[in-house]
Amino acid sequence: MRAHLRFAPRQCDEIAWLSARGRLAVSRLERSRGWTPGNGATAYRSWAIFVRDPMRRLWRTEFGCGVWECCPDPAELRAVLAAVAAALPPRDAREFRHRVARLDDKW
Repeated sequence: MRAHLRFAPRQCDEIAWLSARGRLAVSRLERSRGWTPGNGATAYRSWAIFVRDPMRRLWRTEFGCGVWECCPDPAELRAVLAAVAAALPPRDAREFRHRVARLDDKW
């Protein structure tokens, strides 16, 4: 088996629209940063939920629990999304940035 194929993409349901190469890039990024597998997809899902929540305007760092699915830190989510976008192949990066920009419009 080739070395670059050993790291199979996992837990990318939220970003399943990425190509296989894009999902592999996300998986490699997660491994290289020591993140939990699926962290990129979780960040995307958490950002999508956060920007759609009408209570997001009341969010304050000191009162959040820090769990992305419950009380995400917007700056932390954005940092992960930026890292994912930078790690993706050009075509996937373009689509990813476009989808994140559509979510940002709701912010």
